[in-house]
Amino acid sequence: MSKITTFYREFFIILLLVVLFFGLFGTLNDRIIQLMTDSTSNKLMETSFFNKVLFAIQALGLLGIVLIAYKNGLPFKRKGTRLSKKAMNFIIPISASLILIPYVLLLLF
Repeated sequence: MSKITTFYREFFIILLLVVLFFGLFGTLNDRIIQLMTDSTSNKLMETSFFNKVLFAIQALGLLGIVLIAYKNGLPFKRKGTRLSKKAMNFIIPISASLILIPYVLLLLF
């Protein structure tokens, strides 16, 4: 019974983090795109496959941030292995670049 309880607790934590991060990032992302292109993100995704790929790249970058938050104990402190500094120094720049590169590409094209 303990394993089932642990599974549901961890699943709830992951679900909470994903909804929280993607909700906040989606709102912020829409505002940034409106400022950059005078269009909404939904209209951009309808126009081309390239824009869909850009948003998918951003989602991958945000999943890296969610992974760091989950493994290091957010939003609840819990027992388990934390990510090492070396792993965090590897994941954070990659995630940040995956989030920022689509903005640069939207400005160029």
